[in-house]
Amino acid sequence: MLTTADFDALWLTFKVASLATFLLLLIGTPLAWWLARTPSPTKGFING
Repeated sequence: MLTTADFDALWLTFKVASLATFLLLLIGTPLAWWLARTPSPTKGFING
């Protein structure tokens, strides 16, 4: 059986994963749009 500490660890893992996903969507989506739509000399560096 899972103890209270186990559930706390699972809950913390879920919260951290959700926050990371949300932040990366906020950052990654505009960056991907910018890389796909605009010509820029910095594209090669960012793609790498």
